[in-house]
Amino acid sequence: MSDLQVTYQTGEEGVGPPPHSHNWDESFFITKGEVLFTCDGSTSKCNAGTFVHVLGGTVHAFSFGPGGGEILEITGKGSNAIRMFTDISQESARVR
Repeated sequence: MSDLQVTYQTGEEGVGPPPHSHNWDESFFITKGEVLFTCDGSTSKCNAGTFVHVLGGTVHAFSFGPGGGEILEITGKGSNAIRMFTDISQESARVR
């Protein structure tokens, strides 16, 4: 598997991961809407067209703004993003 993994994420207003950190770098490109990013306790409102880069080890979180939004997430070496999202999708399908 390549060192880089790219995922497409969409969500309704207020949806997003809680504060967390991991060993790999992670970047986000907002493709639609507004996303609130928090990195090391500082929050920024980011609109479509914004690129956010988060260094590995940085505590971060995000949530989609009014009307929801869409992002591309690019994760670096050591990422488990695709495996994690696949596991969540499969578990969600079993629960339905």
